[in-house]
Amino acid sequence: MVTPIRKPRGGELTKRQKAHNKRLSKERVVVENAIASVKHYRRVSSVYEGTLEDFNAEFNVACGLANARLMLRNGTYNHWQSVLGGGKGR
Repeated sequence: MVTPIRKPRGGELTKRQKAHNKRLSKERVVVENAIASVKHYRRVSSVYEGTLEDFNAEFNVACGLANARLMLRNGTYNHWQSVLGGGKGR
């Protein structure tokens, strides 16, 4: 786990430290958006009372659906369909 560099009391961060924090912030946004897209599926975001194995399977399905949704939005689904030998994309 990498944490941002904190500004010292009464001081300032260097340009290098600020650049480091900015890189971390950009990565964090990507990760947070990925988590939010998986939580879009209620089965994963609500309280789960089944077994851990079942939850893992359902979480994997939710991740796959979120990934497919992202691919459809970005237009990369048609590319992978042609690479994997699937039918025509929509």
